[in-house]
Amino acid sequence: VGNISGSSTLQAIGATTLGSTLSVSGAALFADAITGTSFSGSSTLQAVGNTFLGGNLNVTGNITNAALTNDRVLFAGTNGGIEDSNRLTFDLSTLKVIGGISGSSTLQASGDTFLGANLNVTGNITNAALTNDRVLFAGTNGVIEDSNRLTFDLSTLKVIGSISGSSTLQASGDTFLGGNLNVT
Repeated sequence: VGNISGSSTLQAIGATTLGSTLSVSGAALFADAITGTSFSGSSTLQAVGNTFLGGNLNVTGNITNAALTNDRVLFAGTNGGIEDSNRLTFDLSTLKVIGGISGSSTLQASGDTFLGANLNVTGNITNAALTNDRVLFAGTNGVIEDSNRLTFDLSTLKVIGSISGSSTLQASGDTFLGGNLNVT
């Protein structure tokens, strides 16, 4: 056909097929199907109902979805729909997960890490601050510590300093004492 231009309302009833570009300089409301090779506008494009795009969507501004909630992490839901959940949030400093976290690789955290329940581990736990052959104990505020004064090398328990007890000391095999033995 030819060009259509006007300064008022253009209304097409039924499906409208465009063979070229539809340019809009004001607001546009489309209630039925639009097919064509290109659409450009300098204002608002509003589509009522489902909107299907057959190519890429390039956006230079913000995309707003009123169904989403601030600070929730987005993920692909049913049929690829963009969804969020109150069980997965991020406030630019803290990622919060309500429920289980499952992974098949390394979880690495720098800084303090707090767990509000049990920690079940099927592999090894490594702490670079600990030293081989030292016995672990709970230190100040429950921090796991070790000391060069209490060691075990799978055959000998070695204590540097005093040992006190309120019950029977039993030893099998040779017993060596390197000092005075006071018996009361």
